[in-house]
This record gives sequence, C-alpha cells and structure tokens, in this order.
Amino acid sequence: MKGFLFIFGSMKICYLIAFALLVVSCEKTKFPSEYSKQLIGTWELEWRAADATGPLLTPEDLGETKKYQFKDNARYIKIINGKMEVRGDYHIISEVQDELIAIFMQYEEFEQINLIFNDEDGAMDIYFRKENKNSDHERYQRID
Repeated sequence: MKGFLFIFGSMKICYLIAFALLVVSCEKTKFPSEYSKQLIGTWELEWRAADATGPLLTPEDLGETKKYQFKDNARYIKIINGKMEVRGDYHIISEVQDELIAIFMQYEEFEQINLIFNDEDGAMDIYFRKENKNSDHERYQRID
C-alpha cells in the first residue's frame, strides 16, 4: 500500500511539472520594446517596388491584394486576394531601437526580412532580401 501511495504521489508531481511546462510554452511572444509591438495587427499592401530602383506598383497594378496578420503568439497569416495562403511562425531576430526590426518568417523564401515603422503615416515598410540581390520593398498600412 505504501508503495502505491509513493507511485501515486510521483505521478502527481509528473502531472504538475507537465502542466507547468504547458503553461510556459503557451506564453505570448516576448517583444524587445514597444516599438516592436507595433507589428501586431493586420497590414494591407499599399505598394511594392521590385528593387531599390523599380517603379511603385499598387495592388491594382499587380492584380492582387495582399495582407499580413501578425499575432502576439508568434504566428502570422499571409492573405492573398482574400484567401489564406500561408500560416506560420515568426520571431524577432534583432532590433535597432526605434529604427528597424529583423524578423524570421516561416515559409517565406527570403534570407532577410527587415521592418521599419513610419511614425508620420502609420505605415510599415518591409524589405525582403534574397540571395544577395537588391531588396524588394513593400509598404503596408494597418487596417485594424
């Protein structure tokens, strides 16, 4: 009987540890600053430039609408023409305080993704870089 109580007590401890790990793993993303918290929300494409010298193309020019939804649980959704195209994880790699955020976005084919928030008009500029080529530049407006 005493052995049974010992095993039952040990199992209870294991369950408590497992529960604690579950609670910790469901924690929200840790953002380095208030600047990086601006990422949370839904962003809609305003224009795109294929590289630093390319023309600005609107969604009408491109023939598609594009949105990103960034959640505070380190998940993002990419929506093209009203249809969810990608759902994945993201994390902040680094931040230059109040200037730039480098992030990793699962399922995006770019080596480097940098974000800059524009205080004047509330826009977010995303620079996508792949294979040492010029960066594609997209401007988004917050819609929520």
